[in-house]
Amino acid sequence: MFPLVHELADDSIPVAVTCRVLGFTKQGFYAWKKRGVSHRDWKDVNLIELIRQIHAEDPELGAERVWIELTLDRVVTVGLNRLERLMGGESNPLSDRAKDRLWQADGACRSRWPSQT
Repeated sequence: MFPLVHELADDSIPVAVTCRVLGFTKQGFYAWKKRGVSHRDWKDVNLIELIRQIHAEDPELGAERVWIELTLDRVVTVGLNRLERLMGGESNPLSDRAKDRLWQADGACRSRWPSQT
């Protein structure tokens, strides 16, 4: 929900008001904003881009077939449950939750996997 607070702040709605209405603390929002995007979120964004590419090639593929494509053909290590969570169901390649992760990672979809540190 913090991305919503961020968007509303950009629309000149005070952070304090938005946080009070949504039941968050201002401190929690600013801590979240300072933290930035986690390593897992960057990986999720890149996985979402790969899922989009596979769906563009064959929109009929479900989670298990996409998982096979990723793990065998593209040599990406990902669990089936994580892939299903990102896909949000067979008919919808991306869930709203996965789309929300893209709010701050504009160029991440086209970048390489982040290095392991």
